[in-house]
Amino acid sequence: MMLYVRTGFFMGAIALLSACGGGDVAITPALNPNDAQALEASALNGLWTGDYTPAAGQPCTDVRGLTLNGRVYAVSKDCDVILTGSLTLDSGNGTASITFDLFDANGSANGSAGFSGGYTLKSQVNGSLDNGASLNLSYDTVFENDSSLVSLADIWGFSAGTSIELITISADGSATSGQIGAPGCSYTGNFGIIDTDFNIYSANIEVTGCNDASVNGSYTGVAGLFEADRKLAVLVGDGTSAFFVELLRTSIGPTN
Repeated sequence: MMLYVRTGFFMGAIALLSACGGGDVAITPALNPNDAQALEASALNGLWTGDYTPAAGQPCTDVRGLTLNGRVYAVSKDCDVILTGSLTLDSGNGTASITFDLFDANGSANGSAGFSGGYTLKSQVNGSLDNGASLNLSYDTVFENDSSLVSLADIWGFSAGTSIELITISADGSATSGQIGAPGCSYTGNFGIIDTDFNIYSANIEVTGCNDASVNGSYTGVAGLFEADRKLAVLVGDGTSAFFVELLRTSIGPTN
């Protein structure tokens, strides 16, 4: 199921990570050498899994997270929440501070909240938000897997209402879609390599033909492989809208 969000929170990620596809050519994310905070925070770069517990509610254990050069993104479909913020580390005390903007699955802004907690590099980030929620992240070693467009080459699927969307990714990173069931949106685009040493990909997606015309547009962001390369998590936006979707490998491919 697609989690579609109307927000502006991806602008920083887009500027940092966008890349044009075509071949396994690594594109190094920009990092300003004068940005001391981002340089220190880059030590915590990674893909994460974990849980989010709202102030009044049960823990949601489906969190996917990304930390990259001082920016943090976390998504829980079960809790219908996306958090995005700026990270500051105190390496002497082993503490992390994050200023989060919060959004729900309908795209409504839910204000901001400060996070404070402890961290261990390549292990965990655990703490609480000043709105009463808590966030616990565990480092996923899949971040250290090499990236290759050949690894993405397959047919991937996700449900969208009454249809099943099938996304075909070729070995050059190009992507096209088809549907099973009721007609839905159409997707084309490409995936690219950011750094061959890490499991993170750039994603450029063009969405057309949606019944809700406001969904149509060009989106840019990131993707990563999880669960023994069976699940591709894609997080993209266009500055005013964004969506998160997890694609499941169909085992029909790979494609050429």
